[in-house]
Amino acid sequence: MLDFFSGWTAKDGLRKTNISALADYTSINAEQREYYACKLSTWNFLEGVNFQPSNALEANYCIEVWKYDPYFLAEDGCVDKLSLYLSLRHHQDERVQIALDELMNEVKW
Repeated sequence: MLDFFSGWTAKDGLRKTNISALADYTSINAEQREYYACKLSTWNFLEGVNFQPSNALEANYCIEVWKYDPYFLAEDGCVDKLSLYLSLRHHQDERVQIALDELMNEVKW
């Protein structure tokens, strides 16, 4: 599930994902919108100053609800690298694909 919001919220229980996490791990530039992942029970209690559902064009937050809690595998406030790769592997942007290759080269197998 993917929801867009405007306003401000505390980031408790949220972990960066999507382009926000990819920018932390690689040399790709971050977008103005921040992307976060959380479990359903965390999403149900999100609140903050003017934190309201919004449309994709005006939102400054995008919240992804995951089936598992990304908190436990998180690295430095971001979702783990393998989950990030799997969530973006079909992204159409060539810059994202290059950054994903860079990301996976850092993973120790």
